[in-house]
Amino acid sequence: MITGKDPISLQVLEAFTQKQKLADIAATFDLSLDQVKRLKRLFNYIHTVDSLTNEQTTKQFKQLGTKGLFLYPYIKAKDTQALAEILAFTTEQTTRDELLELMQQYDAKQTRIRADVPSLFNGIYAKRNGLSGKNYGAAAG
Repeated sequence: MITGKDPISLQVLEAFTQKQKLADIAATFDLSLDQVKRLKRLFNYIHTVDSLTNEQTTKQFKQLGTKGLFLYPYIKAKDTQALAEILAFTTEQTTRDELLELMQQYDAKQTRIRADVPSLFNGIYAKRNGLSGKNYGAAAG
């Protein structure tokens, strides 16, 4: 089974550094082209995470193997905070379902924070202008 951490996967990831063609790698390691493409995405994501974050976060991403591919939305968005916070709670034994749950929890946390931002700004506005009431933004208009 190709996990991104097994011996064959590690050899394939090394072959990518030597810029071999995907079809050649598939033939060499007796893998399907789809498996090689999946490992190529992992290879690219590892390098993206490495360029965006610190060594510890990259190490945590690598230990997930191909399960790390589920973090695509955060990698694509270059959301270093999400990657760091989610990966901080992962281990080699983290399951796909646990990773997806961590992602949902992070997204829910961000939604709560965004919902609280208007009230925070309203509170700051009220303090500056000596206003009281719930909708301070409307008083400015």
